[in-house]
Amino acid sequence: MRLLRGVTAALGGAVLLTGCAGMELDKAKGVAAEGSTFQRALYQEYLGLAEHEFGEGDYVDSDLFARKAEDAAAGDTVLPEDPAAHKVPADKVKLMTAAMGRLVEVLDADARDKFPEIAAHAQVQFDCWVEEQAENREIDEILACRSEFEATLDKLRKWVMPVKPAAAAPQPATQAAAAETTETVATTEEEQAAEPAPLMVPSFFILFDFNSAKIDARGQQMVRWVAAQVKKTSAKRVLVSGHTDTKGSKAYNRRLAERRANAVAKALVAAGYPTRSSSSPRPARTSRGSRRPTMCVSGRTGWFRSR
Repeated sequence: MRLLRGVTAALGGAVLLTGCAGMELDKAKGVAAEGSTFQRALYQEYLGLAEHEFGEGDYVDSDLFARKAEDAAAGDTVLPEDPAAHKVPADKVKLMTAAMGRLVEVLDADARDKFPEIAAHAQVQFDCWVEEQAENREIDEILACRSEFEATLDKLRKWVMPVKPAAAAPQPATQAAAAETTETVATTEEEQAAEPAPLMVPSFFILFDFNSAKIDARGQQMVRWVAAQVKKTSAKRVLVSGHTDTKGSKAYNRRLAERRANAVAKALVAAGYPTRSSSSPRPARTSRGSRRPTMCVSGRTGWFRSR
């Protein structure tokens, strides 16, 4: 799909220029982002998606996302794309509409304020899924956008909408039963107090260009957010794990993964990771190389997600 569309753009360039498609990206790049942290993050996310679509020769969708980036930069309210407004296959509309409902529910539950960068990423990945599903040609890219959206949304739901324990069923109102119930509840509470609370260990992904250990602007944004969360939550340990795709030799990929892990660890320190605190030592690093790619998907989309 992408290669064919790129060839079409090259052969029919006059038609595309006549329709002025692809003109919004440069305008969006020149905008100064204002508004809330969420709106500024949304601007960066949509701008990145617009650049990606432009590079693929999809100038119409590039313009769509560039305009959404401009609106976010201006401080306007920018909502996720409605699947029903796109040429999404009929058998996918109900699924995607329900997913949009869950996303909006989480965004409205203070995710925009509490986790602005992650919330912006979830919204733009949903729009990526809608765009790819509407084209309905490259299964790898559909799955990549959808899986990234669902994984991010799942994290946000756990953080802003934790599941509450079910209320205990009422007991018979006899004195003996009441005494027995009181004793049972007390014992249960003591047992729960003795057990440590389960620890939620969030994970974050920073993608690299092919054969590169340089962190791009979006990755730097994620690094700064993680460093801020470490200080806010007084996390005692951060593990940075480097990965690569499966191209190339294992030895080379291991070295590349190590360079990537080192780059992220240094960026965390530069972003304010509290290395001088005894409770927050220097980020631990490990490199997996191509032994454990972050996604096991064939094709260039899978390789990109594993970089």
